[in-house]
Amino acid sequence: MNQNITADESLEALRNDRRELYEMFNPQLVRIEELTAPAGSMYLAKITLMAPCYIVTSENDTEPKRVESNWFYLDVLDGYPDTKPKVYFEPHRRNAGMNTFVSGSECIDMWRKHSSIGNAVEKTLRDMIHDPDVSNEKSPACSALIAWQKDLTARGILPTIKPPSRLVDRSAVTAPMIPSTTRISPPPLPGFSAPSRTIVRVQPVPKRSGPPPLPKMG
Repeated sequence: MNQNITADESLEALRNDRRELYEMFNPQLVRIEELTAPAGSMYLAKITLMAPCYIVTSENDTEPKRVESNWFYLDVLDGYPDTKPKVYFEPHRRNAGMNTFVSGSECIDMWRKHSSIGNAVEKTLRDMIHDPDVSNEKSPACSALIAWQKDLTARGILPTIKPPSRLVDRSAVTAPMIPSTTRISPPPLPGFSAPSRTIVRVQPVPKRSGPPPLPKMG
């Protein structure tokens, strides 16, 4: 997309879409942790799905392993929403599915005028539970896992959350507390040089109706 948005407009769009992101998902299944954004990025978050998933542990691994949770990183680059955000997994915990590249990057489809970070996160979460409605067999990112995914879907093992709409069901749920701990910035995006590793202290998050204030941009 052409970058013709002003810095103020970009920041306002991110504020609005970030607020929507916190309101979209079932907090018993989805946790959002905000990290220090590297140079060239406006926002960086670690998104954890607290539900069964399947992962592969290297580029050549074609034998998925079941785990009880997995996570990915949402990197919103300068110029958002004209600039498409990046979504990626740690290489040794890559999502096992046809929509995730062997590098760890997630295919979030074509970025359109009204796309948002909420769309990208929901698409990735649905990929992690292997919702057949978002599986793209005709244009896969990883063709080596198509047969495995189709077999488990036919046998009723996938998707791992039934119905998949539970991901966005916020009825009668309370957000879990995030314990105080020390976390570090995520691994570098595949193909990019590693940023300096920054220690981030995550404090307990009290129950609230909306997200915390967006930090002021420098």
